[in-house]
Amino acid sequence: MRCPRHSVILPVHNGQDTLQEALNSIQNQHTDAIEVLAINDHSTDRSLHILESWSDRLPLRILTPETGGNWMAATNLGLAQASGSWIHFLHQDDRWESNRLTRLEEAQEKFPQAHFFCHDTWFIDASGKKRGTWKTPWPPDTPLTADSILPRYCTQNILGIPSVCFEKGLLKTVGLLREDLWFLADWDFWLRMINASDQIIYLNEPLAEFRIHSKSQTSTRTSEEDSLRWQFSEIRTRVTSLCGTHPRKKAANINEEMTITLANWSHGQKGYLLKTICGLISLGPAGFRTYLSETRLLERVWPRLLINIRR
Repeated sequence: MRCPRHSVILPVHNGQDTLQEALNSIQNQHTDAIEVLAINDHSTDRSLHILESWSDRLPLRILTPETGGNWMAATNLGLAQASGSWIHFLHQDDRWESNRLTRLEEAQEKFPQAHFFCHDTWFIDASGKKRGTWKTPWPPDTPLTADSILPRYCTQNILGIPSVCFEKGLLKTVGLLREDLWFLADWDFWLRMINASDQIIYLNEPLAEFRIHSKSQTSTRTSEEDSLRWQFSEIRTRVTSLCGTHPRKKAANINEEMTITLANWSHGQKGYLLKTICGLISLGPAGFRTYLSETRLLERVWPRLLINIRR
């Protein structure tokens, strides 16, 4: 198809266990106005064979980056070659609901001035069972502006990779993903996208599935505490540059300790629980309620605890 409406960027690295499910979820969309750019990031398993076997079932192009091991670089390669008007990300371990593109097209027709759309996401475990919902604390189905969104989005990234759709033209203003932010590249990218969008639309229904498992590329590197702290500092700098100041700096620092503590625990390392608890208490009742609302902490942590308990 010469001019697809939707371009799907699918970075792949040793994804043979879940890749079929991701591709299947694209095939199940009720549209043929789509292209899939699968970036095979030097996989050593059957991923390339799986992609090649789908070439007659989807309008799929397989790209190969020069160097491997960086999902941001793989994604940027796909972005550089995307020809659709709307860009979507889907990772090899995630899935879309069958009505996702239909609902987004309806929203695009209803809100023609919007450049950035997002929606809720299911959490699923390694077997694909739904374990909770990842919601966004923004007013739904109404045009939003960067000024109203950014102060609510500077403490924690609450947008999953498969939950966003944006107009390709934004890339001219925003640029590509930062390839040095292996843990927070999507947060930095969404911050820039939101800032450059005239209107943002949030759909409060889960239209994708985000898989929680220990073999994801980011999960295997979260023991690198110094790198994590540096990336959080880069996000604080980004927020300050976009907002003039950091509206939630104290809460953001507490959230950093919370994230690093959880990451350390997942690797059997010492965390900063006492420091995190004291920080949360210092927010006071109103500040704590705002923190819970804007970070969706309970929604994000509970499915992970449930999955770990059931292992």
